[in-house]
Amino acid sequence: MNIFYLGICLIRWESNFDTGAVGRLNSDGSEDHGLFQISDKYWCAREGVDGACGINCSDLENEELRDDAICARRIFRVTKFKTGNGFDAW
Repeated sequence: MNIFYLGICLIRWESNFDTGAVGRLNSDGSEDHGLFQISDKYWCAREGVDGACGINCSDLENEELRDDAICARRIFRVTKFKTGNGFDAW
């Protein structure tokens, strides 16, 4: 299966295509943001610019999708390197 189609499926199940989605509070106190539901535990910052993606979480909650895709690719690559499957992050 093409990675593009897997990405579309991921977006559908993570955020139902809602660019402004913010997930419910996780047990560790983190939240997930945007189309890909990217966690603020490691990847984005609630305030300022920080995290492994070097982005503010609110930037993942708007209509500009390029930064979301760049961060999701970074998460996929790092997770694939660590576990062998990039989708394990989700």
